[in-house]
Amino acid sequence: MRPSEVIHVGDHLDADVEGALAVGIAPVLIDRNDRFKRAAVRADVPIITALDQLIPIVDARGVAAPARSA
Repeated sequence: MRPSEVIHVGDHLDADVEGALAVGIAPVLIDRNDRFKRAAVRADVPIITALDQLIPIVDARGVAAPARSA
């Protein structure tokens, strides 16, 4: 897969968000415990509080899932 086809979900700004951005992968910050202020996170990085909130983000990217091998 190309980095542009990948989304990285994580709960650390440095390791997950900045790490993903450094290699061209779109990050999503999961904040289940309200640890992060919106102003502390880049405006283009979505913040979710539960994994089910990831579905519309994935759908909006319009990247088809890879075919599964038998």
